[in-house]
Amino acid sequence: MRPADYSQVLRLWKAAAGVHVGVADDRAGVGRYLRRNRGMSFVAVRGGEVVGAILCGHDGRRGYLHHLAVGRLFRKMGIGKMLVGRGLTALRDCGLARCEILAINDDPGRIAFWKKAGFRAYPDVLFMAIDSRGRRGRAGRKKVYRRNRKRTQQ
Repeated sequence: MRPADYSQVLRLWKAAAGVHVGVADDRAGVGRYLRRNRGMSFVAVRGGEVVGAILCGHDGRRGYLHHLAVGRLFRKMGIGKMLVGRGLTALRDCGLARCEILAINDDPGRIAFWKKAGFRAYPDVLFMAIDSRGRRGRAGRKKVYRRNRKRTQQ
């Protein structure tokens, strides 16, 4: 995947059920991710059109796959499996033995896809997140919390 693919990939993500496009998925955020994880994210192209995409990267210990999406007309053709395989190969080539995903679990087909790919769920794991800019989460309030400058300078 290249930064030049962003517009087509964003359209694909927005059209895909189960892919949440958040504030970190703007052009700048995805560009940073691609630079930090060079050559690890992939697109599938047919006739000049991006029909599949996956973000892949790591933190030095574990690999992560994000935002796997395949266009509706191109599903059940092995494109998702191929993209996951390329991502896992890229992680192995970096010496990483473990890969994790975050997937919305509202679709039995999506869950079956990841299980068939060899992933397993950890029902006792709680996933949580925070907006590091100090803003409240998706659930609601748009209040911005300001840092206490005296505390941050200690």
